Amino acid sequence: MNLNWKLIGILIGTTALLVLVSWFLFGRQETPQTPPENFGSLNTQTDVSLSSGEEQSQNTNTNNAQNGSNLRIFKISDGPVAGATFVQTLNPTTTIARFVMADNGRSFDLPVDVPGAVPRVVSNTTIPGVAEVTWVGPAGILQYVNQNALKTLLLNLPAATTSTQSAPVRIQFLANDIKSIAVSPDATKVVYLLQTTTGSDGYIANPDGTQARKAFSLPFAQIQLVWPTQNTVLAYTAPAYGVMGMAFTIEVESGVVTPLLSAAGLSLSASWGLDRVVYHTTGGTAGRITYARNMQSGTNAAISFDPLPEQCIWSRTFIVSYCATAATYVPENYIDLYHLGTGGVGQQIVSYDSNNYATLIAIPGSADGGITSEIDDMALSPDERYLLYIKKGERSLWGVRLF
Repeated sequence: MNLNWKLIGILIGTTALLVLVSWFLFGRQETPQTPPENFGSLNTQTDVSLSSGEEQSQNTNTNNAQNGSNLRIFKISDGPVAGATFVQTLNPTTTIARFVMADNGRSFDLPVDVPGAVPRVVSNTTIPGVAEVTWVGPAGILQYVNQNALKTLLLNLPAATTSTQSAPVRIQFLANDIKSIAVSPDATKVVYLLQTTTGSDGYIANPDGTQARKAFSLPFAQIQLVWPTQNTVLAYTAPAYGVMGMAFTIEVESGVVTPLLSAAGLSLSASWGLDRVVYHTTGGTAGRITYARNMQSGTNAAISFDPLPEQCIWSRTFIVSYCATAATYVPENYIDLYHLGTGGVGQQIVSYDSNNYATLIAIPGSADGGITSEIDDMALSPDERYLLYIKKGERSLWGVRLF
């Protein structure tokens, strides 16, 4: 009897959601709006400050002893790291981990293929309490809270170099209270959301916030964005256990919004080129399960190791994703526990290809090296020889040799 009432509730909720979306897509007309005036402008009421490189080099504790070992997993930096990426130099070719510290926003480069290397200061700009970093090539879009406002700025870091000479760093502020942001595949544009009284408006602009234009609107306040192809953005409602979610494709030029998926607890990620979409559902009648959707054929295939899509990173060369997945059983509401930071499970890294074939890559805390970790914020090097991840909780930064 309880199950019947649950099913009836889900059906009623789904019907109401579809009616709302249908009204939004086909029955609403809206007066065009202009982007916020403070896009690209410098906010003089900021707590961003500059300090010396000597001071910064004393405040960062890194442990790179494993760089010269044969371990597959090696430590890049102690925490707390807000975000990290890989950049490469040529002549000689060197792979560099670039990372931003969460407590002070200062940035460092560390060559991961040079035994005994030490981190080099890239930016001394102090930005307390960095919550998130979105990478635009070698530059970083940083978000932090100041005076009850969510601030967003572009930190124009210089190109990677093996030189010890520092280069100037420019800062440009975007609008306040950006809720979600994604970067185009060619890193020339960004798309982001600002909440409205009826949901969210999506803007497309240069990475520094200039030339912003309103591109679309959605009747939801909590939305996540993915930009897998130059012409298409994906948007999906914030995932939560048992809560009906929806995903949409959005045409960049026209702003046309088309429903793609609907499922309980929906979250997703997409391959570059949008050949595959991996999506996760939990709390519905099917239980907790992850699917890979072939966007050309429209067919779905269940993934045996059941990762959270937000813990996957996609190759730019092949239709292959690298995902973190629990090495042991996790409860059905694990997606909520992960977001709350209370999941506390050891994870392993698995690759997954277009033939639905999974391969174990590495297990932190095993003979591969590292320590047992719940994994966050993965990235691939440009040549896809290395992968990095942040250990959830302490936010230490680790590298993985893929070959």
